[in-house]
Amino acid sequence: PPPAAVAVGPVLLGFYAVRVFFSRTAREARRLDSAGRGPLYSAVADASDGLATIRAHSQSSGLVAEFAQMLDRNGKAFFQNYILQPWCILTLDSLGALIVCATSVSCVLLRGAVPPSAASMAIAYALMTRGKLQFCIRLSVEAENQLIAVERL
Repeated sequence: PPPAAVAVGPVLLGFYAVRVFFSRTAREARRLDSAGRGPLYSAVADASDGLATIRAHSQSSGLVAEFAQMLDRNGKAFFQNYILQPWCILTLDSLGALIVCATSVSCVLLRGAVPPSAASMAIAYALMTRGKLQFCIRLSVEAENQLIAVERL
């Protein structure tokens, strides 16, 4: 088998490992974000219902400080959820670069046996495969997260 075919197997296992890790982490980050958002909504609803009472007893500064603490807690979970996408993209791009590198090295090592047109097509397909694998992994994790969110209803 060509050297690129030997190198692709471990890289595909790496893609799968990243997908499993990203799926679990994204699910938990989304759960934490959703769990922290509920108290925020109820605090806004409670404050709007009792606005006259809050003003009459001069309690607005304490409620604002409490709301700011809840907002900070939820902001941490939201940031963790938000930063997962770039991490996944970077990791999958690095693994995809290994596929392109293995294909390119294989084409150079087999330069006498492989015509230049086939070598360029192999590199082009390796580049497309990298993008498709990344897209499929991100899309499958996002679909899984959406289905879990609907399941909780």
